[in-house]
Amino acid sequence: MIASGVKKPVARDVSEAVLKVLGEALDAGETMTLPPLGKIRVTKHLDKQGGEVLQVKIKRLTGPEKKDEKTDDTPLAEGEE
Repeated sequence: MIASGVKKPVARDVSEAVLKVLGEALDAGETMTLPPLGKIRVTKHLDKQGGEVLQVKIKRLTGPEKKDEKTDDTPLAEGEE
């Protein structure tokens, strides 16, 4: 089991599903705020050869934390998980 209390296969399935949804949202051009990571935005450009270039910008949120925001310094996984 990991920090969430679920077994690794379940955590993997949930993580993959979350990453899929996040990827689809970024591909659609949506901007997301994911504390504590920050604000994420992807822009698409065409390069000179006609290929697609994705530019990912992550703006880290620095400054006073919001009162409602829970913080925990516990790592998401231990050493070899």
